[in-house]
Amino acid sequence: MTRRHRVESLLEEYGYPVEVRTADTVQQVCAVIQPLGYRNRDYPERVQRPEGIYETSHFLYIGPLSCRLDQLADPVVLSQGREYSVRSAQVKELAGEMLYLWAVLQRQAVSSP
Repeated sequence: MTRRHRVESLLEEYGYPVEVRTADTVQQVCAVIQPLGYRNRDYPERVQRPEGIYETSHFLYIGPLSCRLDQLADPVVLSQGREYSVRSAQVKELAGEMLYLWAVLQRQAVSSP
């Protein structure tokens, strides 16, 4: 079993169902989405936050290479009743083998009916 297949198996077992939509397609995959951790560094223009506080507007996405967010036009990610836009995405490799897709998602505001 290759590293990529191991990662895909882990995503299938521990990831959540995710729907990725574009204007033309809808794909169903299993992925992990979690809040981005806040790094507490001394930036003069930023307000300091205690360690362990998470940003609530941006999220880390780890998903399979079968759904290449980096190659889709304006993809929307839906999971657990939440909608996200893709801010950036790239393939992560180890020893020259493509393993998974890493992305930063931004949570979309909930529209009122």
